[in-house]
Amino acid sequence: MARRLLALLLIVLLLSISASSSYSQTSEAVVERRVALTLSGLVYVSDKISQIPPGAKFGLGVPLAIHSLLRHISVEGGVIEGEERGERFVFYNISPDGGLLVVKQIFAGVVQSRADGAYIVSAPATPFLQGIQYSADTYIELPADAQLSNTPQGYTLNGTILSLRGSRPTLSDPPTLSFTFTSTTVQLLTIERLSLVYDLDSRILTAWLRIRNTDTRSLQSVTLQVPKGLRVVEAGDHTGQIRYTASGDTVTINIYPERFDVLSGWRYEFYIKALIQGDSDIVQISADTISLRTFQPANASIDSIIVEAVLPKNQAPTSTEKLEELYRDDAGRTVLRFSSRLLNPYDPQTLTIEVRSEGIPANVSQMLIAAILVLGVVGLITYSGAIPRRREKTGRVLEYALSQKLLKEFSELRGVLEEVDELVGLRRGDIKQVQVQAVLSRVRTKHESIRELLGDFKGDEMVQQLLRNLQSNMSQLGETLKVLGKSLTELQRGEMSRSSYLKIYRALRGDLRDAIAAVAESESLIRSISEKS
Repeated sequence: MARRLLALLLIVLLLSISASSSYSQTSEAVVERRVALTLSGLVYVSDKISQIPPGAKFGLGVPLAIHSLLRHISVEGGVIEGEERGERFVFYNISPDGGLLVVKQIFAGVVQSRADGAYIVSAPATPFLQGIQYSADTYIELPADAQLSNTPQGYTLNGTILSLRGSRPTLSDPPTLSFTFTSTTVQLLTIERLSLVYDLDSRILTAWLRIRNTDTRSLQSVTLQVPKGLRVVEAGDHTGQIRYTASGDTVTINIYPERFDVLSGWRYEFYIKALIQGDSDIVQISADTISLRTFQPANASIDSIIVEAVLPKNQAPTSTEKLEELYRDDAGRTVLRFSSRLLNPYDPQTLTIEVRSEGIPANVSQMLIAAILVLGVVGLITYSGAIPRRREKTGRVLEYALSQKLLKEFSELRGVLEEVDELVGLRRGDIKQVQVQAVLSRVRTKHESIRELLGDFKGDEMVQQLLRNLQSNMSQLGETLKVLGKSLTELQRGEMSRSSYLKIYRALRGDLRDAIAAVAESESLIRSISEKS
């Protein structure tokens, strides 16, 4: 009897040990990391984490060396409860809901162009988790035509996919993986400004993109992704329409030979117009609600995004809470610009606003005042793709002396910009005698004078915003003038043909013409205000 009892106890003990061992094995989480390198430079990282122990919380580490390049992070199947900065990582504390957890990260700038067709990558390597035990499989997807000179240590190469399976990373391992590859299809670029204008009357979406070539190779075409339900019907720039080819959900804009090669560091601004088809979910309109869905047209870094909607006649929003600006176009329709705090260019979202069949609400007068003042100096580069704007009259009264000074400065600024246009347009004297830098210096001087005059409104939040806009737009115009000035110098030295130079000028002259027109309109507005004072 004693032997039977002892044997029974031994069996129970063995079963307990077996269950404990089994639980120990299944308590180790499993991570599948996929790192995808795109043709325009963004890097997408997706971590699928399964078999997480019940109730466990952990930190996911982003290497400190590339944390500043992280543009977006999101979690499916859990929530981020905060972050902690360590010596080598920034850990995002994650609380899973249970089941499969997916963490997505987007990086910009981890791929750099080193020579013609050669690129160096400093990308996230294996995943680093703090607080749980885990094993990881890592896959790095390279462009389809990529060629590696050396396979990173520990990884295997299958076609264009690098893989490292069954690893158990520690915090002492290298946080990033660096390697070099060559490719003829990669073209690194940055979208400095993306503007989406939804015309709900005509059901036309206009997307303006200002891009900068961050590759060492010249840029001759740009390929964009277009969401389902949009059909591209036109493409162009400040000079006019340009050729494009559409295939499925992509459209390719052919910059060269119609315009010019966009060299390394150069900028180019263009637009596409697309018909919003009836079955599209890009726009949804009901009796009292309008919903717009944003999208990311290219896998490139996006510095800023603007979203505007042109409402049908006699419609206006019931609230301005979600809006940054509100005005009317020449047809009398309400145009609303969504607040930038609602927008994330890397995470397309649906923007919803309630509307009513009335005019612009009275409580937006201050917004309209800001719009008018901003227009005065924003003339240094205006978004030429937007629908022509007729601002509402403002009740702000300028002091007579100040208004006269502003009128003088704006008038002189307009004259200087017209002189710049003549010089860079090769319409004044001998090309070799043109001294454009001296004139550009006068533009900067007038800019500073206007800033000082507006500084008389110290403490006025609206004017402070105006000054920030002035600085931003001067910087944008400065880049345009920098390209023209450099190209003109090359023309004077005989390093560029006249026809090549004029192609560049014609593509960029829209910035100058818009600046001149906006400054002239500002003069008229200030004069009108001063007459009422």
